[in-house]
Amino acid sequence: MRVSGASARLRDARRLLGIFGAILAVALFIGALQPGEASGARYVGAPGPDFVATGADGSAVRLSDLRGRPVWLTFFSTWCVNCRAEDPDIDRLVRERRDAGSDLAFLAVGVGETPTSISDYVRTVGLSYPWAADPQESASRRYAVLAYPTHVFLDRQGVVRDVRIGTLHLDEMRQLVAALETPR
Repeated sequence: MRVSGASARLRDARRLLGIFGAILAVALFIGALQPGEASGARYVGAPGPDFVATGADGSAVRLSDLRGRPVWLTFFSTWCVNCRAEDPDIDRLVRERRDAGSDLAFLAVGVGETPTSISDYVRTVGLSYPWAADPQESASRRYAVLAYPTHVFLDRQGVVRDVRIGTLHLDEMRQLVAALETPR
């Protein structure tokens, strides 16, 4: 049995319409999400999960060791274009806060990275901020990180106050850090 040209075109049009509908549904779902909703936003207002990552010298870096200080975590990867774009601004702000005597603790967590890959990257780019490797992605799983960069801001008690997914601009970084450093 042969399919006529009109039937084949109708079948193709229905298939394309179905594909378009599926793409539209996904786009509408993603567009309806608020920033951070697709990932660690469920942690806002709750204690941040503790984790252990590997520092530059191979030692264990524990989030709980930073309790008592405001903490800014950024989950990144060396291959992430958006992470690379914001790294100079992060480095600048971390140095500004350090020079101002702030007790802000900043930690960049390299998801799926080794200490060697991050060391090479940091040296090549000329960054000075603290980092830890998360080669098994255990830290990033604790925060349900699905996209890079993901920024998590914890208060002095270790409670997550904000989660931001995507590139932050310097002014936005400053506002988030100022809100974190302000006593509640």
